[in-house]
Amino acid sequence: MSSPYLRPVASIWVRVAGIALLAAGLACTGFLSRQLWWLATDDVARRQLTSSTLIFGLILLALCGFCWQAGYRLVFNRPERTA
Repeated sequence: MSSPYLRPVASIWVRVAGIALLAAGLACTGFLSRQLWWLATDDVARRQLTSSTLIFGLILLALCGFCWQAGYRLVFNRPERTA
């Protein structure tokens, strides 16, 4: 099998992708933290909170967790060992 899709990606590109995911996770964590702080300290923000905002925040939290986990595994070469 010499398919280019089955060959492993070069290590440097895996690290670059991992660093990009960690940066995205950091940005997402910063954004969520800022929004939670704003929600906790501003009365107007609490009045504007809707269920759609809460659902969006939960989806963003899940994406943030994915970025942190995948970035960590790629940067530090920690594949999942559940086989």
